[in-house]
Amino acid sequence: MWRGEGVYGEIFCAVTVSAAFYKNDMRHILETGLAYVPPGSQFARVVRQTMDWCASANNWHEPMRKVYETYARQYHWVHTFPNIAMVVIGLFFGGGDFAEALHFTALCGLDANCTAGQAAALMGVLLGAEKIPEKWKDPLQDKFEIYIRKFESLIISDIAKKTIKNNQNN
Repeated sequence: MWRGEGVYGEIFCAVTVSAAFYKNDMRHILETGLAYVPPGSQFARVVRQTMDWCASANNWHEPMRKVYETYARQYHWVHTFPNIAMVVIGLFFGGGDFAEALHFTALCGLDANCTAGQAAALMGVLLGAEKIPEKWKDPLQDKFEIYIRKFESLIISDIAKKTIKNNQNN
């Protein structure tokens, strides 16, 4: 069985983070991501429904409960449908604040480390490194450590500079 909906989730996340480089309205960023997935897909319906729930809600609890009732009971806790909904809720109710977006996303539960990571990536690009509170950056000590031979320890600011330089040359 093909798992296309999960692929749509990855496309959506890549596009929204990319859009955050040049757009500053969260709804517009999410709509840009949706423009790259099939509009009739279940994934697109989940994102749109969650955006609608958020827009009509008084607080983050209301759409979160709807996500649990509609998707979390039906799908595994790491499935893309309930988790992308949690990201949308966190971004919507975070109000453009880095810490609040992560806070609300993580509070929604399920695969909270991945959903908060997705929200952090988008918010980090949207705000820029200088507007991310130091308490979120200091523990990293500007280091990125991975298990890829010859790239085990990298400097985050060097990666950013190289990325900007490469993009300017293209």
